[in-house]
Amino acid sequence: MRSPNKNAFTGNIYLLISPAVASAGSLFASMVAGNQNTITIGEETIGGYYGHNGHTPMEYKLPKSKIVTRFSIANLEQDVPQRSNQPYNRGLSPDLEVTQSFEDFIKNVDTQMNYTIELLNVE
Repeated sequence: MRSPNKNAFTGNIYLLISPAVASAGSLFASMVAGNQNTITIGEETIGGYYGHNGHTPMEYKLPKSKIVTRFSIANLEQDVPQRSNQPYNRGLSPDLEVTQSFEDFIKNVDTQMNYTIELLNVE
């Protein structure tokens, strides 16, 4: 058993997530989101909360068309705590769902970051 460093951070963690988070990024996000002092903000990740496939790629070439398909065969189970709002076989669900509008996208506005900054200013 390890004791935390006396100078360890004990405040709230605000983790921004999106569908661009997958694989190792999703594993990291899931492990951080499992802490009680973490609030996830944004959209569901591609990589799963409880586990995902990855790390060991396979390639299959169709014999006649020669079309190549690549996929991963390793099925990873992640050591994360149960979350009431987290269904199995899905990506990491945010605690606060914030999506970027089309207008914000066109204007290059980071909707999730602005929401988080406003949330911090209120607290």
